[in-house]
Amino acid sequence: MKILYDSQAFGIQKFGGVSRYFYKLNECGKDYFEGFVSGIYSDNIYAPLVSNMKPFPLRNSFKGKSRLINAINQIADIKAIKKGGYDVYHPTYYCVPKYQDQKPMIVTAHDFIHEIYPENFSSKDNTVFCKKKSLERADRIIAISEWTKNDLLKFYPKVKADKIDVVYHAIEWMPREKKTLQLKVKKPYILFTGQRKGYKNFAALAKAAASSMISNDLFLVCTGSPFTEEEKSLFDKLGILNRVFQFFASEDQLRSLYENALFFCFPSLYEGFGFPILEAFVSKCPLLLSHASCFPEIAGDAALYFDPNDEADFKGKVSQLIQSETLRRELVKKEGERLSVFSIPKMIEKTAAVYTKALE
Repeated sequence: MKILYDSQAFGIQKFGGVSRYFYKLNECGKDYFEGFVSGIYSDNIYAPLVSNMKPFPLRNSFKGKSRLINAINQIADIKAIKKGGYDVYHPTYYCVPKYQDQKPMIVTAHDFIHEIYPENFSSKDNTVFCKKKSLERADRIIAISEWTKNDLLKFYPKVKADKIDVVYHAIEWMPREKKTLQLKVKKPYILFTGQRKGYKNFAALAKAAASSMISNDLFLVCTGSPFTEEEKSLFDKLGILNRVFQFFASEDQLRSLYENALFFCFPSLYEGFGFPILEAFVSKCPLLLSHASCFPEIAGDAALYFDPNDEADFKGKVSQLIQSETLRRELVKKEGERLSVFSIPKMIEKTAAVYTKALE
């Protein structure tokens, strides 16, 4: 059984959950199916591991570089589709070429952030349009959580429930680099990863943690983009400007940050799955989560939850997790037990079953 994955996710992301998901399907599914990725150029860290994609020859940035690379990759995607030689097409995002109308197609529904928070996206963003077309065209749909499946049926009622299969994500860190990681991080610290704006609810974390950070001599470490002037102003107002740090972290560095954090906080108001939960699990890092969207489904009792609509509860849970080493140890123990639900073999086996259904 041959599976064609296109280049979309590897062009959209330099790293991240979606591209890592397809990297793992392609890399670990070899006992069940033969996968290959179309596309020519990508700066994504996983692309060289799953195909012959390579960095664009001109390494310096220039106006229109991304559009040029995407255009080249789209031509390669269409060429691969027209050529055939595969049994199932599994696009890595929602834009599906009009030429794809012969072979079975699988679409993975990751989340419905565009539908729930449209104000966070440009009016030129066509994700919702492409998503609707691809979900209605798909022979089978993989939803990454029961929560996501329910959202799918709510926003796209024309999609039939019996063609949706829930397949949880799984995690496995890439092998560590041999070189020593040089991370100048002050300890102890609370960890926050990824984007911070809008529904990610980062400002609420800063406000909830500020007083405990000061009284307990703690720091807040963030990965992702540099702080904005608005964020710096907030930190200054809260008295924690010299206690908050930002890093661009490689996967090895991210792993190290999880492993050495006092705890990881994920205050987001909505996620389709919440991949950082698994990153914390596998790194034995205690978890503080908002009681929202899919989080209870994914983390179960292996996390401490706060009410995202109650600032006092958020502050109290931050303080509780800081003060109680016993609680942190109990959560880590439960994380190890919960992690078995999200194994790579289970994800591969269930995905292969979806491919087989599509062929039948």
